Amino acid sequence: LNTPHKKIRTVVLVDRSHKIFPIATDFVGLELATVLKEHVDVIMDVEGEEDRVYLS
Repeated sequence: LNTPHKKIRTVVLVDRSHKIFPIATDFVGLELATVLKEHVDVIMDVEGEEDRVYLS
């Protein structure tokens, strides 16, 4: 970043609520209660289809 910033805000598509790092999210698209072994797949911008989130 070449310009000074006073504040950085975070955006998360899927918040799994695992607090491993001391970072707070400012904007959340979807909250899912998961365990660490589960995997989240996000499918976006496929023509003719809706956006999807899969938990496996």
